[in-house]
Amino acid sequence: MSVHTDRFDAAIDRLGEVVTWTKLGGSVGSFARNGIVRQAEAGVLSQYFDSVELGAIVRPALAVVCKSGTAVAVNDTFTRDSVNYICVKVGVQRLGNEVVTRMALMKVA
Repeated sequence: MSVHTDRFDAAIDRLGEVVTWTKLGGSVGSFARNGIVRQAEAGVLSQYFDSVELGAIVRPALAVVCKSGTAVAVNDTFTRDSVNYICVKVGVQRLGNEVVTRMALMKVA
């Protein structure tokens, strides 16, 4: 790990909440990791989805910013405030050539 990744990881540990992911699509089990959970703004969603896909997403959509080493994948799920969410896309944020965070875009399952 580098200085940038360590700083992002420390910020996620300090500001994030524990999210328990349930693995689907072949692998079984669940794992808990810290993540910053927020409502996904229209600008964030439009970076990852075209207009047809945006129309099919049930609101509120969430963006979960995770550490770079978090093994979140499409079709993983979690429950927050008694609502089940499913991961529809995973984005990778880089600083230079280094992956510093992953962003899981979630919709209501």
